[in-house]
Amino acid sequence: METAVARAVGVSQPTVREALRHLEGEGLILRRQFRSCEVTQLSREEVDHIFRLRIEWESFAAELAVENGDNWDRERLVDAAEKLKQAARKHDSDAFYRHDLDFHKELWTCAGNPFLAKALSQITVPLFAFWTLRHLRESDVDLVKQAEAHQRIARAISSKDKRQARKMTREAMQGFWKDGARVARGG
Repeated sequence: METAVARAVGVSQPTVREALRHLEGEGLILRRQFRSCEVTQLSREEVDHIFRLRIEWESFAAELAVENGDNWDRERLVDAAEKLKQAARKHDSDAFYRHDLDFHKELWTCAGNPFLAKALSQITVPLFAFWTLRHLRESDVDLVKQAEAHQRIARAISSKDKRQARKMTREAMQGFWKDGARVARGG
């Protein structure tokens, strides 16, 4: 399989192998030794499990970001939320996905806990890819509303109030989960 892909895209087999390892590490594909690869599929139950973890872990990350506030520039998170809102206003789902993931990665970095950032990345990147491929382009999700929720998170963290940061993040994450469940049900 690696040889066929390498020939098709005009790169070396080790390059394809490394790319597949990276995709597997991000949770985007499942590799079967000496057989094949397939794009990760998430069941409704798996999506629910991921969101339950994200609600707790991202709320904790927001609290840690407040505690760690002297070690990062608060404008970075605000800017990431603004880029997300600009993509939402343009109805550019590809840019929205990229900026949404960038926002969350920035939040995880601001928390200052590399183990939390890695754990969140491992469960969130496949969810974002699944969401984008499956729903975002053809759904009726209000991207501006979601971007505004991200802005509320950024403002709450910037306010230096740990309880408010945790609360805003929890509420936003619960809203994202609710929107995702509605779209997955088809309305």
